[in-house]
Amino acid sequence: MRSKVIIVLFFMFLVFGCNTKKDKKDTEVLVFNLKDQTEKEKINFLKLKLDESHQNLLNPSISTDSIGKVYKSWSELHNNLYKFLVKNNFNWGVKKKNIKLFNKIYFNKDGGIKVYAFRIYDSVSEINTQKYKKLIKEFAKEVKVSIKKSDDFAQCGKISLPNF
Repeated sequence: MRSKVIIVLFFMFLVFGCNTKKDKKDTEVLVFNLKDQTEKEKINFLKLKLDESHQNLLNPSISTDSIGKVYKSWSELHNNLYKFLVKNNFNWGVKKKNIKLFNKIYFNKDGGIKVYAFRIYDSVSEINTQKYKKLIKEFAKEVKVSIKKSDDFAQCGKISLPNF
């Protein structure tokens, strides 16, 4: 009898206690390059229907946060991104003073990044765009904005990052 209980407990531990794959998947940050998407990537991005499930922080009928608080968190996020790129010796590979981008970022309730969609307006090579995408994935795992909500939320806008 005792051996049956041990076997059942062992089986339950294997099935329920070691499901770390699901945990890793839940924390994976999705990154999309809106400029050079393949048709499959575009379909996968649209299937997520993120705009339906993530309130826009600057929509006054939805968001109760002040515009100043939203702009401050957005500015801090991009300052941190710039510092992260410098720390990782990222080079855009173009001779421009600033690099212009569009970002659409989808956050979880706690301000962590779930999905980061971007479009680079300048002529950055495919290799450097892929390097940027990879760095964004790393950056998004470790950064949060200072805003917390009861539901997932989104913010978008154009930015200009210094080209170091």
